[in-house]
Amino acid sequence: MITGTHTRNRWTVIVEALIIQIVLGTGYTFSLFVKPLESEFGWNRTTQWGFYFALATFAITMIPAERLPDRLGPRGVASIGGLLLGVAFLLSAALVSASRPWVLYITYGKSVEWGSDSVTFVRSPLR
Repeated sequence: MITGTHTRNRWTVIVEALIIQIVLGTGYTFSLFVKPLESEFGWNRTTQWGFYFALATFAITMIPAERLPDRLGPRGVASIGGLLLGVAFLLSAALVSASRPWVLYITYGKSVEWGSDSVTFVRSPLR
């Protein structure tokens, strides 16, 4: 027989899994920001380098990130990844300027994918 505690735990896992899936999608929303970045800062299509760095970081950090849930547990990794992702977006919003496009490459290209990458392998234990 299923008790109330088991039902609440099931819903918690479902909500956590949905949040993780939303976080995973944030790395691929870069195309939404290209035209606004170009018009705001007068940049050309070199803003695409931010997405290039994001994909390269995802590929490079995939193997170490896969081992993190074994060491820290799924919740620890999801928490660290979410925190890193949030800080990366805040830094991108606060520090990027027309004279510093490289800040976008670091904050979005590297940090966003580190945060997203660390959450990628957390969903496996949730199945």
